[in-house]
Amino acid sequence: MGVQAYVYCRCWQDGLAVPPPVGPVGFDEDGRLGFLEPWDRSNADEHGDVEH
Repeated sequence: MGVQAYVYCRCWQDGLAVPPPVGPVGFDEDGRLGFLEPWDRSNADEHGDVEH
């Protein structure tokens, strides 16, 4: 038996990260940082830019 966990980076919250390449970027309802527009083909590149 093992224990698995994930800790989110706080760089964005602490103001240590560079500004995002696109917007709007923020925290979703699950507390994950990402591009806040729903994914579709017209904004797939923006989603990828934020993930990188």
